[in-house]
Amino acid sequence: MSTPIIQINQFTVAYGSIKAVEELNLQLEEGEIITVIGPNGAGKTTLLNALMGMIPSTGSVLFHGEPLKQHTVARMVAKGVCLVPETRELFGVMSVEDNLALGNFHRWKIGERDQQKLMDDVFKIFPILKERRRQLADTLSGGERQMLAIGRALMAKPKILLLDEPSLGLAPKIVHEVLQKVYQLRNSGISILLVEQNARGALKIADRGYVLEMGKIVLEDKASNLLENQKIIDSYLGVGKSLS
Repeated sequence: MSTPIIQINQFTVAYGSIKAVEELNLQLEEGEIITVIGPNGAGKTTLLNALMGMIPSTGSVLFHGEPLKQHTVARMVAKGVCLVPETRELFGVMSVEDNLALGNFHRWKIGERDQQKLMDDVFKIFPILKERRRQLADTLSGGERQMLAIGRALMAKPKILLLDEPSLGLAPKIVHEVLQKVYQLRNSGISILLVEQNARGALKIADRGYVLEMGKIVLEDKASNLLENQKIIDSYLGVGKSLS
């Protein structure tokens, strides 16, 4: 069995005496998509922010079986991890091209000069961004903004992509398109940890899924099995939650 590209053990995030995420064990294999689903307030966004090193945590983080000695944003970026937050955090008064170029800043700083190739690769994945490349980010639709946020992360040539609610606020048809684009990213060798409230859409593209409730993982299984699990159907896949 191969060593996971990233693994967290006994991962805990606390705000004072309140544990927002408690003793999570989770692993991501190379070239795999896993999803974490759960209700609002379950700790999904906290998990991603803490994993990225943005907020303090306890427990261990391993890359290819080796413990991460300094759990900071800089170290995570150096390891090839990129986070696309649910707020997207685009620069609205800058063009699509300029937003993408900012995603390449770390690589440019260390002497890599592949910005144009990476941008061309992003345009192949999201052709609409090439059409809109001169437009200001603020003038894009919600779906286009989400594609730009993912594209900007791809400019860092990540090995691992952390996606926080990429379907948030999007129309069902656009949700389907964005999630299919996420699914296609595995073809470029990227491993993906996807946090989603759209449980059905997430499980359809994932290999495995974790169910997070009140900061704890209460269930984990193959995504296909979770789609057939009666508890998951009753809790997350009921009427009105389908992509179709």
